[in-house]
Amino acid sequence: MIKQNTCLLEHFLTQSGYGKSILESLKNDGHVLLPENNINPTLLVPTKDGDALFMLTKLLSVEPARNSSLLALALNLNLSPAYTLAACVALDIENHNLCLRSTHNLSGAKSNMLSAALEQHQKLAQQVKEILLQYKQDVAARNAPSFTKRIQPGTDTFKVRGYGVKADKLSGK
Repeated sequence: MIKQNTCLLEHFLTQSGYGKSILESLKNDGHVLLPENNINPTLLVPTKDGDALFMLTKLLSVEPARNSSLLALALNLNLSPAYTLAACVALDIENHNLCLRSTHNLSGAKSNMLSAALEQHQKLAQQVKEILLQYKQDVAARNAPSFTKRIQPGTDTFKVRGYGVKADKLSGK
């Protein structure tokens, strides 16, 4: 299983007020899911030798075939470490999720350093998630029908992308 360097992780979890079930999950399963207020749950996975800790946070669900431009944007963020602070955005193919993954070195680290690294990871995950959601909304807005407020002279018809729509159909009459 996991070795002595996970003592730092165990100490951090204890100091942060997580219960015994979290510690048992770490000892038995080799990983732990932190339910940070159910906003951005973060999976902590120490390496087998316990020298490093992987932090994974789900950003959003995506269907690669339908959201190819969103997927391209997310993965292109990896090309600019200034945006991701050395973390990376990855696609979980099985569950169709975009995730943020960070690595923290546990050897020689202190508990407060781990706390700061986890906090930074979760803030970054929230920021990247907001960027991706904004992009998704912008794409949806571009693809939505555009309504013009002008009515064609002498009729009660609106123009919707070149198609005439009767005003009573829009109001439900």
